[in-house]
Amino acid sequence: MWVQRTSEEIAKWHEATEREARSHGRIIAGVVWVLVPVLLAGGWFVSFRAGFAVQRNFWGSFWLRLPVFAVLAWPFAWFVFRRESKNELAKIHRRIICPKCDTAAEGEAGVSCHCGGIFVSQSTVKWIED
Repeated sequence: MWVQRTSEEIAKWHEATEREARSHGRIIAGVVWVLVPVLLAGGWFVSFRAGFAVQRNFWGSFWLRLPVFAVLAWPFAWFVFRRESKNELAKIHRRIICPKCDTAAEGEAGVSCHCGGIFVSQSTVKWIED
């Protein structure tokens, strides 16, 4: 059964979703920060748009290039962290639930459900077992 959250529970929900979004951003940025320097230090140029990967020879050895490309990739990883955290938080805040039929969706609260109920924001309700 869906019941209304108290204002303290809503505040805790918002804090938890912010932590979840930052965690998601850290994971994606970490993957980017590991993969980009390794690919660049290995001499690989990858074009996702054109759909190919080419290996080129650069100066020095792999182990010499790796820390250089890791430092250069750090600002890009920071940008990815900020962008992914923001997008994930927006996605979480778009979650809505129809308490009448338990249908979940993404969108704006107040929209009518096919069952005749009204969607409410996930932040305002919680599930209680009977």
